[in-house]
Amino acid sequence: MAVIRFNPWKITHKKPFGAVKENEVATFTIEVIAEKIMAVYLVIHKDFQEEKVITMKKRKKHNFPVNISLTNRLDYITIILWYRPKRTVKL
Repeated sequence: MAVIRFNPWKITHKKPFGAVKENEVATFTIEVIAEKIMAVYLVIHKDFQEEKVITMKKRKKHNFPVNISLTNRLDYITIILWYRPKRTVKL
């Protein structure tokens, strides 16, 4: 069973708390407890612009943190988990 945690109300998952000011550095940490996780990505969307994809590297046992500077008040954040599904074996 996979456990994926991100709670923006917890300082261990997002700091600073609340809205991030323009050009302020924010830290996002995703906690992933699952087998076969290949990678975790943070995707920043801006209307009418290309998306920016940032690879989140594992730092502790289950944590994938990333520090980013948000340059626009209208940035939208998406978190993508890339995993390898379990293989099925036909008998």
